[in-house]
Amino acid sequence: MATWQEKLAADEIVLIDGGMGTELERVGAQMNANGWSGAAVIEVPDVVRRVHREFVEDGAEVITVNTFSMAPHMLAGMGYGDRVEQAIADSVRLAREACAEAGMPDLPLAGSVSTMRTKNVETGTWPALPPKEAQESLSTLVHILKEEGCSVMALEMMEDLEVAPVATGIAVASGLPTRLGISCRRAADGTTIESFDVPGVTLDQLYAALLPLGADVLNIMHSEIPVTGEALERARPLWNKPMGAYPESGYFTMPTWNFVDIVSPADLVEQARGWVARGARILGGCCGLGPDHIRALRDAMPQLMAARG
Repeated sequence: MATWQEKLAADEIVLIDGGMGTELERVGAQMNANGWSGAAVIEVPDVVRRVHREFVEDGAEVITVNTFSMAPHMLAGMGYGDRVEQAIADSVRLAREACAEAGMPDLPLAGSVSTMRTKNVETGTWPALPPKEAQESLSTLVHILKEEGCSVMALEMMEDLEVAPVATGIAVASGLPTRLGISCRRAADGTTIESFDVPGVTLDQLYAALLPLGADVLNIMHSEIPVTGEALERARPLWNKPMGAYPESGYFTMPTWNFVDIVSPADLVEQARGWVARGARILGGCCGLGPDHIRALRDAMPQLMAARG
């Protein structure tokens, strides 16, 4: 079987998984009020394994480890600061076991690395993550993920100009192939594309700050579906490496994902055809998109391949 890098080099499409955290919630896992989905690895490991397995069975070729909110500063904020190394190692083990159970033991595992902070539920605020603390926490996360066998670093929701460059530098310095995931949405003016969660930071600023840092893949991820194609198009003159798209659908009210107006699998396939035409060769889903969406993309692969520009 060709590796994901070989498939991209041959201009083929690589299918990844869907939104791990929201799928855990959808099947009944309790989300942590301070830190969202990361605690599930400790509290309901069997559910984590089962969700990974469903994505494998529905066609995912790279499995994303459930570490989006499991950096040491996140685990500490959820009350698990004394279990950092074991919890992160267990997240990789659960994904590997799921692949084996699904008959695909050699699938590559991507360690999810984000700049998420814990929420102070008493004040309702999101305390800042200083760059120095981010450097220490995310370096530990990336080191453990690599030591435990992840073969890809998946930077997800890179959307600010302070911590996102730190995270990107750490992932690239690991020496593993690194996917840079940028998240964006339409600004209130109806024209500008800006950071998904940091108003006033434009997509152009994110590209200028992050694209030169050495990642191997650019993903437009956890972004509004209507802007994903435009974001890909605007990257094309700036980026000569592989690109991908895996959007969100619904909306977040910490710690709950609201499964409202979720894109149908058929509509996702139709949108994905346009993203492929704009250069995307990695496809999947983020928050709100589950195994049904991945299966639909898998089943539509002939159509998607035909859409390549």
